[in-house]
Amino acid sequence: MCTALSGGIGINTVTVSSSDVFVSCNIYWVSGTAGLIVRYIDPNNYVRVVHTGTNVQLIKRVSASETTVFDTATSYVDGAELKISCVGSAFRVYYNDVAVSTGTISDAILQTASSVGLLS
Repeated sequence: MCTALSGGIGINTVTVSSSDVFVSCNIYWVSGTAGLIVRYIDPNNYVRVVHTGTNVQLIKRVSASETTVFDTATSYVDGAELKISCVGSAFRVYYNDVAVSTGTISDAILQTASSVGLLS
């Protein structure tokens, strides 16, 4: 079951054994955003990668304040796979088997969290 957060965002997570992960899902976008959550701590602290229908964005949320790490124009393909790799502070995102962008997130609070999930 998704936990609805403010703004209508739904997040569903599971805890895994490491904060360094490679996570993927197939995106079927209708409106808004759809994507993946990594390094989830609570509704105020996590990293998300989403497809907006026109762009792929990597966004960190720390103490309820959001920062877009990158926002890359990427054509939407129904059912294409969105992937994120995070190792230490290095984040790499792939969409439809193409490398979209890389970014660094070095906030201490986001370095050890080990919950991942889906966002809609």
